[in-house]
This record gives sequence, structure tokens and C-alpha cells, in this order.
Amino acid sequence: MDEKRFQAFLKRGGRSPSAVRRCLKFVGDYGRFLEEHCEGITIGRAGGQELESFVFFIEKDPKTSAKTHLKAIRYYYEFIGDEEMRVFASNLRQ
Repeated sequence: MDEKRFQAFLKRGGRSPSAVRRCLKFVGDYGRFLEEHCEGITIGRAGGQELESFVFFIEKDPKTSAKTHLKAIRYYYEFIGDEEMRVFASNLRQ
């Protein structure tokens, strides 16, 4: 992930510094999940199945929702121009 460019993208979108930090953290959580559980698949190569697995992983704890993660991940897919995954993340969030 090109963190500096993603950060600039979020700032251009009018997100506050705390929202930018949260997005970076949540997208980082997704990236770490992929590294640990999806054998070499990166965020840019992940598909719907990997994203659904991540949501299931996050929501194993009944007190936890993946909605904030999905919002950040949606922004990341918008940033890299992956419209299909951006829409998929948005739909999962609902």
C-alpha cells in the first residue's frame, strides 16, 4: 500500500486527521489479515471471497462490527481505481 498517496487522497476528500488515521489503521488491519490468512494475496489482488473472510474474522466477536473497516477499505479501493471491489465493500457494509 502506498500509504502517503492514500493519506493524501483521503485528505483531498475532506477527511479529518483522525479519520485519516482510522482509515490507515483499518486498511492496515485488512492487509495484515490477508498476509496471515490468504497466502500471499495483497489488497490489490484480493477479491470478494477474501473480503468476506475478513468480515467474518472481524465479526467473530459479537460486540464487533466490520462496518468501519469496510468504509475504510471502500475508500482504498476507490483510491486504487478498483470499482468492482469498491462497490462490493459498500454492499457488504450495508
